[in-house]
This record gives sequence, C-alpha cells and structure tokens, in this order.
Amino acid sequence: PYLDGRPLEEDVLRTKFPRTWNYLVTHRSRLEARKTVKTKGVAWWRPAWPREPQNLLRPKIITPHLVISPRFALDAVGRLAVSHSPIVFAKSQDVEQDHLKFILAVLNSSACFWYISQHSHSYQRGYSRLEAKTLGSTRIPNPLRVDPVVLRRLVRLIDERLEAAGVKTFSIESEIDEIVADLYALTAAERRLVGMKDNT
Repeated sequence: PYLDGRPLEEDVLRTKFPRTWNYLVTHRSRLEARKTVKTKGVAWWRPAWPREPQNLLRPKIITPHLVISPRFALDAVGRLAVSHSPIVFAKSQDVEQDHLKFILAVLNSSACFWYISQHSHSYQRGYSRLEAKTLGSTRIPNPLRVDPVVLRRLVRLIDERLEAAGVKTFSIESEIDEIVADLYALTAAERRLVGMKDNT
C-alpha cells in the first residue's frame, strides 16, 4: 500500500491502480467486516498491518506463525516479502549479516525455543503460535558482549548449517545448541529441562 515510500491514499489507488481498486471493491463486504476496520478505524481497503517498505525487502529472519519446533530461517538478501508471520531484522545494517546469524542460532536453540514455547499461545499437538510481541520480549544474549572468538565460531557454524544436509546437520545443530546454552549459562539440569541431549 505504498508508492515511493509513502502510504497510498484512496484517490491515488483508484486512479493509478484501477484493477487493484476493482478487485478490492468486489471483496468490500468481507474487507469491511474485519476487526481492524470496525474497532481500529483502518480504511476498509487498506491492509490491517502493513509492513514498512524499508523493512519489507531487507535481510531478515522469518518463521511460520504456528510451529512445533524451532523453524527460524534466514532470508539473507531480503528476497521474501512477508506479510503475516513475524520477522526479525538487525537494527544496524552495517553488521546485519553477522548479527542475524547470531540471532538465528539463538532462536533455533533448544534453550531459547523452550522459553518461546513457554510464553506463546499453545495449541493441540504441541504447536505454539509465534507473535511479534513474544519474540520481542525474548531475552537474547547481547552479541556485543560475546567473546569475539565464540561469536565467529557461532557465525561459522550457522554458515555450515545453511549449506549442510542429511545427518551432518544434527552434529552442527548440537554444537550450536551447546554454545548457546553456554551463553545462557545453563546448568546440566537446565539443559536437560530444555530438551538438550546429555553429551557427558
């Protein structure tokens, strides 16, 4: 709903994009019935929760809304435009790739995902609904306070995991899990609680 980085107005949408406008008009009754239109004053034709253009097609971490296990993935070049599911992107684009890989490692870890699943809406068969609010309140170790050697190792492991397939993925994920558990300073008992395998 943006043109040159600015939100479209109804008259511009009608005149410059008549096919889109006609499509919206054919679905007007359904669009007007949306909760955001009735309670939040969103114009009937406007998307309820539009993504800001500057954040839509940039490198980010994406995940489905409903998950049974960690399913965070890296969109390294900003190829995917996500409209409904939560997304995570780095505040600074100067260190974007390394910070995203660090956050990806943490979010996909047993320790972090255990916390996320405990604070998300639960559904049948163990599914959790991930919301931006839940992810926003999830505590992540500060990458600026992580030993640079450990940080580089974690980023390198993520690179390996992105390229790996088959059985090799399990050993890489296990090593990432251990590093992240160390960053959270988890005890052996806490590691078992979050579902990590005992490697002793």
